[in-house]
Amino acid sequence: MEADDWIRAVEKQHNIAQCDDQQKVLYASGQLQGAARTWWESYQSARPNNAPPITWYEFARDFKARHIPAGAIELKQEDFRSLKMGQMSVSEYHDKFAQLSRYAPNEVRQDADKQRLFLKGVYYDLRLQLAGHKYDNFKDLVNRAIVLDNMRTEQDKKRKLKGQGLGSSSRPRFTPYQQRNQNQQNDNQRPPFQQQGGQNSGNSNAITSRNGSSGNIRCYNCGKEGHMSFNYPEKSNNNSRHFSKHGNVNYVSTAAAQNAPEVMLGTFRINSNSATVLFDSGASHTFISQTFVRTHSIPLLALQDPILVNSPGGSIPSSYYSPSIKLLLKGVEFEVSPIVLRATGIDLILGMDWMKQHKASI
Repeated sequence: MEADDWIRAVEKQHNIAQCDDQQKVLYASGQLQGAARTWWESYQSARPNNAPPITWYEFARDFKARHIPAGAIELKQEDFRSLKMGQMSVSEYHDKFAQLSRYAPNEVRQDADKQRLFLKGVYYDLRLQLAGHKYDNFKDLVNRAIVLDNMRTEQDKKRKLKGQGLGSSSRPRFTPYQQRNQNQQNDNQRPPFQQQGGQNSGNSNAITSRNGSSGNIRCYNCGKEGHMSFNYPEKSNNNSRHFSKHGNVNYVSTAAAQNAPEVMLGTFRINSNSATVLFDSGASHTFISQTFVRTHSIPLLALQDPILVNSPGGSIPSSYYSPSIKLLLKGVEFEVSPIVLRATGIDLILGMDWMKQHKASI
């Protein structure tokens, strides 16, 4: 799309110099070189002798038609329609939105359409905050999005600092045996959740909480009814299960991976969605974030042999994988079958299995 960028750069020079229509054509044509210069000479010779002077509109239109393939414009239009904020800041997302929207001018002709498409690409929590208000124009929407996103970033930093403070060496340390006894004592002191009698006594999912309210309890981890996340049945199964397969990851957050010399971190497309991808030769397998899987409704299958993955935060059991996702790297599409990893802030980790298969190196 260099031709389109060149036209825009020339138009900026026209505005600075305050050129009239004929001067615009003379200035632009004087900058042409090589194949573009040959096109211009052929273009002029093909015009009748009595034809009126070429206008800047005609020059720009015919220049783009010759040097920008229609297929390239269609690809840019698809990029615009599927644009997501992902790991970008609001300012970076706005710049990308403005850059790609010029290839789909009919879709952003009205300010309301511009606002709707911009909101469609921001992440869910920010979209909820922005959708509750009406904005006079697109600029007001962008400014508000920047303010809210900066506030959220500051809150995340404070939480991280607070978490680091709680994890200081001043905490009491326990041996595994002492820790287990301590947990058992705490469990015995907790008021138990009891099954409700009366008309709901036949429903195994009806549970009475400490405040006396009842209802169908749904687990945050697996989405099933009948138990809560702290009493997740698969937790005890995973702890007592003997794992025949083991794996390893060195980084589960972008902050830790960014400064590591032996890995590469970037933003690419997975199933047409923007994703953070880590190339890590120290990872034994290829892993995908459970959050990313849920957000984009990626289908999963159960692993024949569950795997226990060693990570900086401890061992993580994994029982599911995605049979096929499409990863787009520099215009080349790869099919990947990653294992779902519960505790990672990186969308996709490409490990040694993928690198060996495709003979990749960092």
